[in-house]
Amino acid sequence: MQRSQKKSGFAIGRQVVCVRHLALSAIFLVWPLQAGVAEAGQRIALVIGNGGYLNTSQLPNPPADAELMERTLGEAGFEVQRLTDAGQSDMKRAMLDFGRALRGPDVEAGLFYYAGHGVQVNGENYLVPVDAQISSDDEIDLEAININDFLAVMNSSNSFINIVILDACRNNPFARSFRSVSRGLAPVDAPKGTLIAYSTAPGDVALDGDGSNSPYTLALSRAITNGKGRTVESVFKTARRNVLSETEDRQVPWETSSVTGDFYFVPDNSKAAQPTPTQPAPTQPAPTQPALEWLHYVNGRYGTSADIPGEFLADPPPANGDGQRFTSPLGGTISVFGAINFTGGGLNNYRGFLKETMESDGWKLTYTPAGPNWFVLSGVKGSEIAYVRAEQPKGCASDIIHQIDFRYPTRDGKAWEPIVKKGTASLQGPCKQ
Repeated sequence: MQRSQKKSGFAIGRQVVCVRHLALSAIFLVWPLQAGVAEAGQRIALVIGNGGYLNTSQLPNPPADAELMERTLGEAGFEVQRLTDAGQSDMKRAMLDFGRALRGPDVEAGLFYYAGHGVQVNGENYLVPVDAQISSDDEIDLEAININDFLAVMNSSNSFINIVILDACRNNPFARSFRSVSRGLAPVDAPKGTLIAYSTAPGDVALDGDGSNSPYTLALSRAITNGKGRTVESVFKTARRNVLSETEDRQVPWETSSVTGDFYFVPDNSKAAQPTPTQPAPTQPAPTQPALEWLHYVNGRYGTSADIPGEFLADPPPANGDGQRFTSPLGGTISVFGAINFTGGGLNNYRGFLKETMESDGWKLTYTPAGPNWFVLSGVKGSEIAYVRAEQPKGCASDIIHQIDFRYPTRDGKAWEPIVKKGTASLQGPCKQ
């Protein structure tokens, strides 16, 4: 096992807890104790990079990814502990000590990063130590580390912000031994004030990269370094755009967040130092629409896909995994999902069912065009607008229906027009599951 040359241990008041270095491709948990900007204090990070697996396929990049993240976070003011090619006992001890360090009295931010093999079994995500010997999915709880168990340890954190990032969505190295195989990782329920970042969308597989670092870790490192004065959400959006460009849209980084305050990896202190103007500055018009930086969502169950503005935050997905809802920071939602046409009478019957349902819920439908393989239902209820488009690919039997649903305030109708236009134009999906 390789250990960093930097000081080992997380300071808890006057006590120092020794921790070996960890290299995780990364989940960032953000848990502010109050809204607003996080106050200055101790920043601690645990980084784990597992590549030299003893009993399954090795990964060339995670150790280098962990080293890059250690350097990047150190420059951003974090006290970083890095663990490379870690076995189960070392991982568990380091993660436990890290969770305890987060209970210190002056912790501003805690960050956990993991790069290496990660697998999904029965909807649960596991990080795989390098010494794991897994011959059946029944053994996963004994040989690997359940992410939810680690989040429970972090649950008593006193830090203003906790961040968790996972670059662990590569192929399942034990697929041949498992009775049921799931691609990628499952969405993780984030506690209040938490941001969880994945190197790729839930249910999808990330790329290890052709160079010495994975596309995601390299993009994230650059986004942090160059993100002076930008919020944590903006940094992750920048990383996502760069990964999409680098992988030609084959890999879509993902975040779920319930963060209420602002956190900056690299604050712009010059802004805080500016004197208060003696005359009020000219009033700037309030933003009327989210910034139109787009990501492409693909549902793992039905294959339904559509473009979503990058500013929108993903809500926790439903238990059945049929789609995803995204919430605008300015108000309004977009839902993208697939469904089996239970009406049994083709798309027109489904249209009639949906129209009746919306009208019974109080919607006054004002726009209802339809074609051979698509329809739109749009209307108003109080101060809200609904715009729904459903379709089946041409030539499909009455099986899977793909749908996108917009709900937004009537006062923001003009701002939502380009969002509705691009979202509905991008809606697509296969004939069957």
